[in-house]
Amino acid sequence: MRIPCTLRLPQASLALLLLASTGLAQWATNPAVNQSVGDGPSDQNLAKIAVTGTGDSWIGWFDGIGNGYDVRLQRLDSNGNEAFAHNGILVSNRSFSSTQDWGMDTAANGDALLAYRDDHLGSTEVGAARVDASGAMLWGPTGVLLTSGAGFVASPKIAGTLDGGAVVAWTENSSVRLQKLDSAGVPVWASPITLTPSVGSYSVADLHDAGNDVILSMVHQTGGFTSPKHLVA
Repeated sequence: MRIPCTLRLPQASLALLLLASTGLAQWATNPAVNQSVGDGPSDQNLAKIAVTGTGDSWIGWFDGIGNGYDVRLQRLDSNGNEAFAHNGILVSNRSFSSTQDWGMDTAANGDALLAYRDDHLGSTEVGAARVDASGAMLWGPTGVLLTSGAGFVASPKIAGTLDGGAVVAWTENSSVRLQKLDSAGVPVWASPITLTPSVGSYSVADLHDAGNDVILSMVHQTGGFTSPKHLVA
């Protein structure tokens, strides 16, 4: 499914090793030597990588250091040097005892874009954050929320668009919803786009930018929990 910003609707420890197209390690002469990015006292999981146009890399992950799986972020330059203190910066302080998939991408100017479940106000919502190269949280210290008491929400994804904004997609009950944010994190559309099948339910699979449009894929569960599941886009 291709969704333009003009609303044209469709049909345990974290370690990294950067490899060149030749298969040789760029950050170490020995490809068996991995660089530690997150090695806090708890576990780090569901890591994401987003590369900027300058060759820097954003690394995001969930970290169980505190009372739940928090969202943390690190930026590495093209030589693998950390921009922030080791183990990264805190993006979202959460209380979840389990994890779900989430989304990360880069904005048109290279900022990091993140979308995740957020419970800092007590209820489970969809949150998003934008972080610049200095580590500043451009959408506020706790990011922005795209839902409010929405019920069941899951597995948000985010894609940066060519105009400097972003589109966030998430599963909400039996539907998939999308909202466009401008560069300041303000919603562009008066209300989210809602995609609901005639039978069964949709859930977000993946989301990628296509200029100022986005390409969305979803899983269509055709009935109950054990019913066939089909991939649609």
